[in-house]
Amino acid sequence: MKTIWRLNGSEVDVKEISRFQCAGPLYLKFVLANLTYNGWLKKTSSKKYSMTHEGRLWGAKIVRLHRLWEVYLADYLGVGSERVHRSAEEMEHIITPELERELTLLLKDPKKDPHHQPIPPQMEF
Repeated sequence: MKTIWRLNGSEVDVKEISRFQCAGPLYLKFVLANLTYNGWLKKTSSKKYSMTHEGRLWGAKIVRLHRLWEVYLADYLGVGSERVHRSAEEMEHIITPELERELTLLLKDPKKDPHHQPIPPQMEF
């Protein structure tokens, strides 16, 4: 979801998605089918996908949680910005809405991550 969201979410070719993923083609096909089944993507041609409205919201949410955790590690714990990505890759999937609110308050609602990328705004589902 993050990869497709970062690629603007509309008419994204499978080859373009695979450039940013270390998964094999069969696994990627499975993941894309699952995301389509869940209503987060729609297939627009034989090898292209675009995000649904709900998919865009979920993609932005995942990116937000990832970047918030990077800010927490870098700014609050003093971890070098070059070392925060791997931990954020794991944490983005387990940060609860309550922890997201706490991080937002603790970090004073940051607008950029340690890599100077914008943090999407908080959204309720």
